[in-house]
Amino acid sequence: MTNWLKRFQERQRELAQGVDADLVKINHRRFQRGLSLLVFGCLLGFAGPKLHLSLVLRIAAAVVFGMSCLIGLFMLQWAARESAFLHSPDSEKPLSILKNDDQ
Repeated sequence: MTNWLKRFQERQRELAQGVDADLVKINHRRFQRGLSLLVFGCLLGFAGPKLHLSLVLRIAAAVVFGMSCLIGLFMLQWAARESAFLHSPDSEKPLSILKNDDQ
């Protein structure tokens, strides 16, 4: 457990120094876009029935509402998993017994 904790602290230091800053920035943007799609979909879902629209426009609004919510949830899940990956420490090195000694 202490070895994992050391590797985790090292990874946090690396992130603080700016290692993988571009990936963290892209992932933050992905999170923001997913959240905005989800909020837009929910607002459209709540406001859609209150508007008096024709049948075609109601169906179109329902489709946009559903797709926006689904894509937003997908992007939020993707961002959460990417963040977990970026913040997790590197895996342990293999035992010396398992190393290939071809040299």
